[in-house]
Amino acid sequence: MMQHRSVRRLGAAGAIAGLGLAIVLAMPMLTDDPPPGEMTAPDAPSVVQPVAVAPETADAPAPLLSPPQAPVIRDAVPASPARLYGRWVGDGQVLTISPLSGAAFAVTVERDGAQQTYDATLRDGRLQVTMGIDSEWLQLAGGDGDRPCLMLGTRQRFCRAE
Repeated sequence: MMQHRSVRRLGAAGAIAGLGLAIVLAMPMLTDDPPPGEMTAPDAPSVVQPVAVAPETADAPAPLLSPPQAPVIRDAVPASPARLYGRWVGDGQVLTISPLSGAAFAVTVERDGAQQTYDATLRDGRLQVTMGIDSEWLQLAGGDGDRPCLMLGTRQRFCRAE
């Protein structure tokens, strides 16, 4: 029982010491005087004035991110939209690629009875599929006998359904 009380007293003493330290450290913020060692400029303007930029130095900055590029797959080839439409099977999943308008496509992924549809855009004969905040590329690459196949990223292979 005694040990429990001493631990309790030490906890209260520590809390009081911590509160005292917080008050001491906050004291400079309660006064109008700057902290020691900090200089003030009494005649400094209260509003920042804009700086004019000479036309020759006002070039547009380089973009922070470059446009996304499809991963390099050894036997990947650009494909026309007509070669991408349809059903593709691989690894327990089925992809269905459908045209929407122009370069826009819908890619539906079926797995274990569930379906999810993603937006895709045709770029240089490859489909960039947006999956949430990520994107993957579908590329025509390597066939399986007579059937053409697509690679999703560099890992998943889907071949034309018969």
